[in-house]
Amino acid sequence: MNKINSFYPNLGMSWATVAIWLACSVAIGLPVAIISEITKIDFAGNSWIALVCYIIPFICTAGFIYVIYSIQLHAQKEEIRVIKNLPVLIFPLLLIFTPLVAFLIEPLTALISNVTTNLFEQFFKTIFNIELNLTETITRLLEQVFKADFATCLMVVIAAPICEEWLCRGVITKGLLRHGSPLRAILWSAFIFAVIHMNPWQAVPAFILGMLLGYVYWKTRSLIPCIFIHFVNNGFSFLLLYLFPEADINTSTQDIIGNQYWTIYAAAFVVAIPLGYLLYKVLNKEKVREQ
Repeated sequence: MNKINSFYPNLGMSWATVAIWLACSVAIGLPVAIISEITKIDFAGNSWIALVCYIIPFICTAGFIYVIYSIQLHAQKEEIRVIKNLPVLIFPLLLIFTPLVAFLIEPLTALISNVTTNLFEQFFKTIFNIELNLTETITRLLEQVFKADFATCLMVVIAAPICEEWLCRGVITKGLLRHGSPLRAILWSAFIFAVIHMNPWQAVPAFILGMLLGYVYWKTRSLIPCIFIHFVNNGFSFLLLYLFPEADINTSTQDIIGNQYWTIYAAAFVVAIPLGYLLYKVLNKEKVREQ
């Protein structure tokens, strides 16, 4: 474990680490999909199998990091920057601020996602002469995975915050902070966080959320508040899925709220500004020391 914690990847090694994670995901997910197709048994749609297939690539990636660090001839001395005391106030602030941010960026993410989808579909039509309905394809895949059951709850609300924050903040952001400026580390780790979601609907909000997560990690040097942010964000998403089972994966909060959407949106914006400022002050109150 010490070797994994002492791994500080630069940008190139960060991408290599993500490539290993992606290769493991494909190596596990593809056989499951093929077996499902051959046997006509819906293994790919089984939530417990999906949970296991989700966790294993992160375990394999941890093994890759362990091996890479072990074969380094001259490992750098471990350097950990820690906050003196993690402010308790940060958690109630994040509990309110995180869903507000997700709610406020929804119109922007919908716009960018639609533009990105149209560009991809136009690209395939122009270059390969293929009529591709990307929205329908990805929606069908996501609906196979995301269901309102206990195993999906474990994957989305518990496993995803822990595994993804370990990789994107505990490994990648930590390493990039050592090799460059905080702004560069936050932006690149947020971009990588968006890429690993592998679809425009999740990638856009993931990038924006990733910037918040990167900033919080930079200021606290702790995964605990990052996991908490991720937990709250995914928890609210799963709650909506559970409360509105008739809604499909593309259903927005605007569709759910209806005519009062923009009134609530304006109120959320007004509340988010002082909350964001207070969170900023809390994060910058404690001095960070090096050990």
